[in-house]
Amino acid sequence: MGEEAVKTIPYLLRLLGDDASRFRSYERFTSPRSEASDALVKIGKPAVKPLLAILKNVESDNRVGAAGALGRIKDPRALQPLIAALKADDDFLCRSAISALGELGDRRALSSLVEVLNDSSEPDLVRQEAATALGDLGDPSAASYLTAALENESLATDVRGEAAESLGVLKDRRAVEPLLAALNSRDAGLRADAAWALGRIGDLRAVEPLITVATDREENSQVVELAALSLVRLGDPRAVDPLLAIVSDKGVFPPTRRRVAELMGSTENPRVSETLIEVIEQEGASYGMVLALGRTGNPRAVEVLVQMLEEGDSRRKSFAVLGLGLAEDPTAIEPLLTVVHDEDEKEYVRLDALEALTIFDDPRIEDVVLTCLNEPGMQVRRSAAFFLGRMKSKRAVEALVSALQDEEAYVRSAAANALGRIQDPRAVKPLEAIRNDPDKEVKWAARRALRKIRQAADSTN
Repeated sequence: MGEEAVKTIPYLLRLLGDDASRFRSYERFTSPRSEASDALVKIGKPAVKPLLAILKNVESDNRVGAAGALGRIKDPRALQPLIAALKADDDFLCRSAISALGELGDRRALSSLVEVLNDSSEPDLVRQEAATALGDLGDPSAASYLTAALENESLATDVRGEAAESLGVLKDRRAVEPLLAALNSRDAGLRADAAWALGRIGDLRAVEPLITVATDREENSQVVELAALSLVRLGDPRAVDPLLAIVSDKGVFPPTRRRVAELMGSTENPRVSETLIEVIEQEGASYGMVLALGRTGNPRAVEVLVQMLEEGDSRRKSFAVLGLGLAEDPTAIEPLLTVVHDEDEKEYVRLDALEALTIFDDPRIEDVVLTCLNEPGMQVRRSAAFFLGRMKSKRAVEALVSALQDEEAYVRSAAANALGRIQDPRAVKPLEAIRNDPDKEVKWAARRALRKIRQAADSTN
């Protein structure tokens, strides 16, 4: 980061205390604290000293945000001040300091984190955070303490669950037996955490117990899904038939059935696509099953999806388009192009086909997306601008510059964002011309794009 960024540090530090004024940015909710923390992390080492000053100042309201930023910067100077913050009376600060120590990754924090985990006077949320941080720390010697926490039935199940997850992160095979025992817990959350952890560790002793859990019709749906995920990760052939039986069983909770189908779709077993095709032919096309079929990438699956595209109604076509995008089979390009060019087709189906095409490396696709910038439908023009930005198409710069004058603010904003991703200097003057666009989103998009283009230019000089 340059000198200009360093000058913003005092302003960013003041924002670390503001976590209440939440707002929507792109597709997520955020806050001034979160955005300031992100900026300070990008600035890096120059921000460490002032952040440490805030963390050590017991009168400051910004200590929680400072601790979080220090953990993400990963500067060793933060170790002892963060350990000292564990003694604070503020539970929010303690949890932030614990999480930061985990992110810092300095194994000298192990004993301090274990002390918090084992301290019965600490609130459960604080001990839970300590269990998570011990996994993040990556020190194998933490496994014995985490196993003790998992086996301690007097602890809150949420703390034991975090201990189970951290054992999965550490992938310590000595934890397999305690985790298998946790699969029989009366608490569904703990059973789910144990099932997930067993998949991460990768020990085949877990296969049969996980099959038992996954095929239990009375089991909690989240536990079933995580057991299925772990069985897919383990890749043992013993799990194929039981998992395919779940996919074929109409009596299974539909979201769970779809989730297991999606997980199986990521495997390369040809029997998976055969089962999915049978289900679709017998019960009709459902969103989850079609996407799972696409994930298999099986040539027979692609044939079925293309047939759905040619014969189905708009809803089935939309599912088929998404499935073909996941299949990533070049034989799908022509059918997808046909959908995009069909002006009588529903707009959302054409947009899905356009998105599916952008994954392929084919010169025709860039031409099609460029053409869509001139479509009458606003959503098509907006999506075309977005996809051209994602493709970082240098050929699209002039067309996107023209789109900055589109009558629809959504299209102008998408064009500005796309130019920011492409980072072509030719876009600077046109973007400067719309910096004061009457629409707030367009104005912000133009300014963000200019900043990205200039940063890219500075990094190459």
